[in-house]
Amino acid sequence: MFCTKCGRQNPEGSTFCNYCGEPLISPGLGERRYKLQSSRKRGGPSASRLPLLFAGLLVLICAVVVVIYVLVVGPSNPPANNEIVRIELDPVGKQMDLDATQAFTVIGYTKDNAKNSFTEGIVWSVVPTNLGTVDGKGVFKPSQVGDGEIVATYQSKNGEKKATAKVSVKAGVAIERITISPATANLAVGEEQIFQIKAVDSTGAEITIQAKWAVLEPNQGSIEQNGTFKAAKAGNATIIASYAYNNKEVSGSAVAIVRDGPATPVRRIEVIPPSIELKLGEIYQFIVKGYDKDNVEVAISAQWQLVGEVGKIDGNGNFTAEKEGAGTVEALANGLSATAEVIVSTEGISFQMYTDSALPFTFKYPSNWEIGAGDNLVRLVAPTQTDTKFAYSAIFGYEEIAAGKDLAGYAQENEAWAEGRFSGCLFSQEDRLFGDINGKVIPFVATGYKGILGCAVNGTTGYYFFSYSPEQNYPQLEGAFRQMVNNWFIPKSATPTATLTPSSPSTPSPTPPGNTVRNDDFGFSFSIPEGWQQGNLPGVAAYVTGPVTQNYLPNQTVKVEELAVSMTAEQFAEKIEKERLKNFYDNYQSLSLESVNLGGQPAFKRIFTISFQGQPLQEIQYYLVQGTRGYLVTFDISLDAFPALTPAFDQIAGSFSFF
Repeated sequence: MFCTKCGRQNPEGSTFCNYCGEPLISPGLGERRYKLQSSRKRGGPSASRLPLLFAGLLVLICAVVVVIYVLVVGPSNPPANNEIVRIELDPVGKQMDLDATQAFTVIGYTKDNAKNSFTEGIVWSVVPTNLGTVDGKGVFKPSQVGDGEIVATYQSKNGEKKATAKVSVKAGVAIERITISPATANLAVGEEQIFQIKAVDSTGAEITIQAKWAVLEPNQGSIEQNGTFKAAKAGNATIIASYAYNNKEVSGSAVAIVRDGPATPVRRIEVIPPSIELKLGEIYQFIVKGYDKDNVEVAISAQWQLVGEVGKIDGNGNFTAEKEGAGTVEALANGLSATAEVIVSTEGISFQMYTDSALPFTFKYPSNWEIGAGDNLVRLVAPTQTDTKFAYSAIFGYEEIAAGKDLAGYAQENEAWAEGRFSGCLFSQEDRLFGDINGKVIPFVATGYKGILGCAVNGTTGYYFFSYSPEQNYPQLEGAFRQMVNNWFIPKSATPTATLTPSSPSTPSPTPPGNTVRNDDFGFSFSIPEGWQQGNLPGVAAYVTGPVTQNYLPNQTVKVEELAVSMTAEQFAEKIEKERLKNFYDNYQSLSLESVNLGGQPAFKRIFTISFQGQPLQEIQYYLVQGTRGYLVTFDISLDAFPALTPAFDQIAGSFSFF
């Protein structure tokens, strides 16, 4: 008998194995089991296991492919995990119908204010939970009437980031108007076009609704309830989107122009901006853009007209506000049309004329903006400015240029100048007459910023205008920028009376103290030299600027922080360096750190260089602690102009006193 455990042969009739003690079973079964085990050991894996091995190998290969795709190719990946410093939701709020859905998008911002939308790694939730559901792509579907929030949570190496958006769900929504975009579309038979709607209530707020779509000429084509129209026959098809609530139906319409054969390259056009509010006397240039079937921009030439007696519009889209009320600007191109709403009012900021006998031009500017002149230019600071990149929102200036340089070449120089200060610049150009001189208006978009350039050439004199703001503030400032550049008047006979030396350094020598800057809330004061001006900047206890030097505005700020723990001035300096200088600026390099006296108190002084949006800067910071407050005094200037401004900086610091 063979043992089924050790395989050894035992005498017939044995009950237990004489070698291992295992109970023995019948001879036939034990022998067959032993032979089966022996054959597997000698012959390797049995044939019955081969399919399992191949299947396992296939699963492993698929897993590797998936990992590579996610890491390398996967769409909508967020920026590098350790780069995200904050997130926002778009839109930030929405009022919607109970039957509608709303997609929310997460926008991630890096420390240099670059942004990227993404969906991966987001945990979505609804507060309260019974208001509705939100899926993994951020699409919210209400389940009952009420108000609440959509919450997006993202875990980065910088910690957990959260963003919220308000939602208000109504059983039905009262709307005043539905607008369909595009207003007209150019298609060939068999092509498709997605139409979208914008519904607004009596206050002008945009509302999400579930509209009903229809085609008045059903033989021309069909439309799905998501707004996708498919052209079936040549001719014009009227697209209708309607919505009924409380016995009131509101509808909007658009036209699809269907042609036999291939459609023209221009599928649709749009007017930018789609709506704007202007004050009496303001001039604004509307822009029309054309797009092909792949939504790629194509060049077009449009005719302009105005519906409503609120002003006038010329062939270049320049609208002049002349009468209070509402009107519609319409652009016509390639058989298509697009419109924009314009509202003219008498309320808001007033503009006033700026003239200076030393300047060869005049312009209008908002009366509540701060203004200063120097080095053949005028600088303007908006009261809402929150960015100290240049410490001004707009400048007008002029300079000597090479003989024979034309407007196109000078425009390229201005674009290059902007590219040196911002990253990711994209430009468009508009021809404009500035008084008697032909010029160009050059709107631009950059990473985190938007702005408008302007330039003109008269002989060997070049005239330039520069305006900018952080992207989130641009809608509030664009109207002022446009108003200023549109009212820039350069007479052809103008002869500059000031010396043209914009590229040479301005070297102000310290002068006896002029104005005194005093802050009673935080108990400090200091004097500034003549030519320096006190201004307002949100988030700082004091802000002053000096004369423009080498096209840069020197400035000094005083910030006061409430400290959570007790620390020395040196520890406060280390805290600022770790939390701000190293984290928020490129190419930071500390040149010196020394113990000094500021206002009779022990302090530390650091000199360092940074690169901000590609421009090298050199700065001085003083660090002082009194009780639970930390005082941070910063002097800012470009690297090239730093030696010229050091005496003025030292003079201001030497006048500090605390009370």
